[in-house]
Amino acid sequence: MPNSIELFKKHAPELLDKIYKKESTTSDFDMSDKLVQAGKNANEIIIPILEMDGLGDFDRKSGYLAGDIKLTSETKKFNYERGRKLQTDMIDNEETGGVILGNVSAEFLRTKVIPEVDAVRYAAYSAIPEISNKEEELASGEAVYKAIAAAWDKMTDDEVPESERHLRITSILLGMVRDMDSYKSKDLLSKFASVKTVPQSRFQTEIELLSGKDDDGERVGGFKKGEGSTDINFMIIHKPALLQYTKHNKMKVFTPDQDQEGDNYKWLYRLYGLNEYYKNKAAGIHLSHKKKSSVGPQKTVTVAEPKMQVYGKDVSDLQENIEFDQNKVKGTLKYVEGYNGFEEGAEGNFLAIEIEEAKNGDSVIAELSESEKKGTVTLNSEDYFLVSKIHSNTQKITLKNGETTKILDLTGLTLNQKGGN
Repeated sequence: MPNSIELFKKHAPELLDKIYKKESTTSDFDMSDKLVQAGKNANEIIIPILEMDGLGDFDRKSGYLAGDIKLTSETKKFNYERGRKLQTDMIDNEETGGVILGNVSAEFLRTKVIPEVDAVRYAAYSAIPEISNKEEELASGEAVYKAIAAAWDKMTDDEVPESERHLRITSILLGMVRDMDSYKSKDLLSKFASVKTVPQSRFQTEIELLSGKDDDGERVGGFKKGEGSTDINFMIIHKPALLQYTKHNKMKVFTPDQDQEGDNYKWLYRLYGLNEYYKNKAAGIHLSHKKKSSVGPQKTVTVAEPKMQVYGKDVSDLQENIEFDQNKVKGTLKYVEGYNGFEEGAEGNFLAIEIEEAKNGDSVIAELSESEKKGTVTLNSEDYFLVSKIHSNTQKITLKNGETTKILDLTGLTLNQKGGN
């Protein structure tokens, strides 16, 4: 096994680079190392910017008018930094015949790193205010074709060079265009330097990065769709418009002999880079996305009415002045004794909230961190009140509705002690 580790360390940079270039749909936009130089600080690079004067009048007596060429530079700070430590016990690896050790690096890159990197970049480029931005529903191959053709013509009219234009599109929409099987559709797609499909989960106008911390209820890490996001249909990107650079993309591996805390194989991965653009080249980015829903987002959580009864107690017997500041819960939880409807002989502090999405028919899974009773509660239209026994305001309540997760911060709660009501 040590030999395998040494081989991995030797070939890891090349291996990871190959996987990144093959699997990432944004790797084509990376800048060459020749175009950047290190800045004064470790967290920045210097980008060259070439400017020159245009044509002037030609005089047959005096000849040419002098013009200037200016090579200036702009300092950019890296705006994306993420990392993770993974580990597995030596015995677990041996019991699987070395499968864990042999596959974890490549699988982590393919299934965790690359999807997030792509998603971060598309969301960042979608947020650029100066780009061409079109909100549209594309229901047929002809509609997709016309939308791409119009975007191509708009770029040409904005004097964006036709070379190095790349099309990124969902597989469903690209399939619609290919099913047309027409000369005009094939001709249009052939104009692009590359055409790649992007999974919709990565193709969002906004994403939210998860911290990976237990305290935030986000241990799994990764990313999710942002609350205000819309699905992207396609993007056309002129590579020279972007400042996309990866400074650090490395994975370290440690053997059980090197582990001072146990008998684990450990993987340490870190990614550090820049996802930016040239302000004078924003016309080289076109975004087509679906329409935002005209219906505002439903409230996930509301305050239960004071006179509402939950498990034999009025809500006002449990709490007072409860309010929500976004995801933060504020107010006072009274100390309750003999709450037999909740549990025989139950006493302590209890929070009662109404889950609107469950009330409206969705299935919502609720979980309280650091709870005396481990497990989850499923709420629905018949049972949409969540009553939780709270022993500390450092606890958190996680609500999951499909792919949407909401975490309630309870640090704004005051918990009365016994006899203190």
